[in-house]
Amino acid sequence: MNTILIIDTYLNYQKHHKEDWLRYGINSIHVDTMSDAIIRLACGCRYLFVYINEDSIPNYLSHLPIMRDVTYIPILVYTSNFSPNKEFDSINAGADKYCSLSSSIYEDILGTIKEPEIQKRCLEENNCQTSIQIGGDIILSMPRRIVLINDKSVSLTTSEFNILFHLMNTNGSVMTYSQLYESVWGVKYKDSKRDELGIIVSRLKRKLRSVTKSSEYIKTIRNEGYCFHVDKMRKLRGKQH
Repeated sequence: MNTILIIDTYLNYQKHHKEDWLRYGINSIHVDTMSDAIIRLACGCRYLFVYINEDSIPNYLSHLPIMRDVTYIPILVYTSNFSPNKEFDSINAGADKYCSLSSSIYEDILGTIKEPEIQKRCLEENNCQTSIQIGGDIILSMPRRIVLINDKSVSLTTSEFNILFHLMNTNGSVMTYSQLYESVWGVKYKDSKRDELGIIVSRLKRKLRSVTKSSEYIKTIRNEGYCFHVDKMRKLRGKQH
């Protein structure tokens, strides 16, 4: 059975309409954050299309480019407050369609995914070299220099971002002080730089802690270095069909 991914905080409303989708032979998976949807797509879960309810996900635009980086499947945005400017912004950020909600939403969507341009999207070859790192509830986009946690953007300095990237890129292995320092700054490490490195890592840990209730992600290995610790590390290179 075909499955669609619905992003909507009105979960009770969507669950109420689950049977409507089933009438068309379509199963529906509901999530209430863009981050959750991006993680599902990055893990290779297959869907017929992504449906975003702008009315309940007003911050979707800032996350849409990363979603487009990880999938070629159609992304459809629906709203009760349509405007040409918002349509332009949505399409420019990566959506395939921006439409007004209507009483025949199911027929509208099914008609939309039959359009040649939408079907072409599903058949595109995987030519991108995007690197997306996912660890726990952290999503890091290297090319866009963006870090998201539970739909919140984390503002990091260049050094903080690069430290997080390199630690996530080790898949849980320990990076020594010298390995991390030389990877981030590209110069020879000296023991006198350990305190400087420690200050930046501590600041990074505070920023991550401020937006997630999960356990500490960056672990300090005494007299050795640091590692990124999470139960499951996932990495995506390229887009998933």
